[in-house]
Amino acid sequence: MPTDHPPPYPGRMLKPSLPLHTPRLTLRPFTHHDLQALHAIHSLPQVARYLYWTARDLEQTAQALETKIGQSELRAEGQALSLAIDLTATGELIGEGVLIWHSLPHRAGEIGYILHPRHHGRGYATEAAEVLLTLGFDDLGLHRITGRLDGRNTASARVLQRLGMRREAHLVENEMVKGEWTDEVIYAILSREWRARHPADTTPAPVFHLAAATDWETAQASGEYRVSTLGRTLEQEGFIHACSSHDQIQRTARRFYTGLTTPLLLLTVDPTGLDVRLETPAGHDEPFPHIYGPLPVTSVVSAVPFTAPAHP
Repeated sequence: MPTDHPPPYPGRMLKPSLPLHTPRLTLRPFTHHDLQALHAIHSLPQVARYLYWTARDLEQTAQALETKIGQSELRAEGQALSLAIDLTATGELIGEGVLIWHSLPHRAGEIGYILHPRHHGRGYATEAAEVLLTLGFDDLGLHRITGRLDGRNTASARVLQRLGMRREAHLVENEMVKGEWTDEVIYAILSREWRARHPADTTPAPVFHLAAATDWETAQASGEYRVSTLGRTLEQEGFIHACSSHDQIQRTARRFYTGLTTPLLLLTVDPTGLDVRLETPAGHDEPFPHIYGPLPVTSVVSAVPFTAPAHP
């Protein structure tokens, strides 16, 4: 009979090393700086349509944000881990994800997610939810994770299906929500089922590079990008400067690109097959990825416009 023992973890708790990165997203703790961006999401009636709460004003959003700021780790059953979801390429807050620890003895949990409607249909919810499931199964050692939704929310149901979760129950008119009887649909997945779908992941995390739009056009024509940094070639520097996180991108932009009027692009690079080394440049106290050798354009996952900061 198959066994499903939890991995060892100290004190049965989860304090993830944040931020977490996917090919396109950054999941991080909420901060007070997120108020306006979060309100832009929570104030939309279409966001709240299938949730327990109605569209929120700024004060209500601020109260919700305070709760989320305090939910950065799981120390006991009944607690929730709330993470902001950013587009790594731009730093824009596009939604939120939650992992709820329901039961210690039964090793049970639940996931949920909200995205701004402007970013629906691009696979971001699935990408973020995969991180939540990984945290629940691999880091917290849960045995079973569910996803609950309003029976009319077919878009969210498709996300759970893509995650490999099975539809286990359809409860007819089991809740009175905002003055009407609503159905509830429950999806679930076990840890062994999740691991069967996700063998040990050896995919390297993406790296990022700020490029002049004209340099990227030249690279597309030749098939290779050979610029180390703005105004310097690969031959002059010996490697291509890159960043490993949104925070590094922003600090690099403030230090070297403030006030620049040259059109810029942020390249998201798949490092598979490339010679990428983490090295600490002079004047820095943390390592940055350096790409040794030319960058094939086929290794660039995306190239999106990037606005240089007006002030340091």
